[in-house]
Amino acid sequence: MSALDITPDNPRIVLVLSPARPARESNLAVVREVTGEGVRVVVVTVNQPARSLAGHYLKNGIDMTTVRFIDTVTKYAGGDAAEDMPGSVFLHRPDDLTGLSIAITGVLKDPGEQKICIIVDSVNAMLIYISSADLLKFIHYLASKLKILEISGIFLAMESGLDPALLARLTAISDDVIEIGGALEDPRQA
Repeated sequence: MSALDITPDNPRIVLVLSPARPARESNLAVVREVTGEGVRVVVVTVNQPARSLAGHYLKNGIDMTTVRFIDTVTKYAGGDAAEDMPGSVFLHRPDDLTGLSIAITGVLKDPGEQKICIIVDSVNAMLIYISSADLLKFIHYLASKLKILEISGIFLAMESGLDPALLARLTAISDDVIEIGGALEDPRQA
């Protein structure tokens, strides 16, 4: 059993805490593990443009037919939506929580036969654009929605960059908290 234990038959909300290191590597480790379990991934990217992540995934052997993006940074930074990324959504601003909610709902309307996991990358990057209180409300809403629909959700964060009160609230919303080092590790089994 993997540390994340996200499988088509086991929908969960997981807070994944990583050390301060290149965020792409933590993101890659999580996406690799979830797609390896036969789950389709929708990455809500606030930290990096979708095209950059897609290239990194391809370079590292991720099957891109199982990955879609809701990109909140490309247009904000002056880029254009990538037409070669079908099924991906490009929002105009990282702080548009209404637009983000609508995009996530749209993705969840047609899950197809494969189970979905929503991965939010990252909580820390969202704090650049959104207050802690608004972010917590949004994450609570999203986690509740995913639980009702029996869909997995993963919130990526760097523990060292979070206020202890926010971390405690995120922990309470989650079914599990996993800290990762070089690879995904479940601290309860270490």
